[in-house]
Amino acid sequence: MTSLTFSAGYVLPTSKLEVRPVAQRTASWSWRVVADTASGLIFLGVLGFEVWRMGSVLLQLVPQVAAAGGGYLF
Repeated sequence: MTSLTFSAGYVLPTSKLEVRPVAQRTASWSWRVVADTASGLIFLGVLGFEVWRMGSVLLQLVPQVAAAGGGYLF
């Protein structure tokens, strides 16, 4: 691929290049982008809360299961 590029023999005319400042763009967000972002953040927040809540429930159940199972083992 590189041999094809260099064998073409075309050189860019660098003397004719102009340097212009980049136009400043303002961030114009539509209501849909704002709503999608907000709903995504709410979803991740609720998901994180539920994972934390279920983790705490499982941590409470582990000693109970171990105690219940321990009676059969010993």
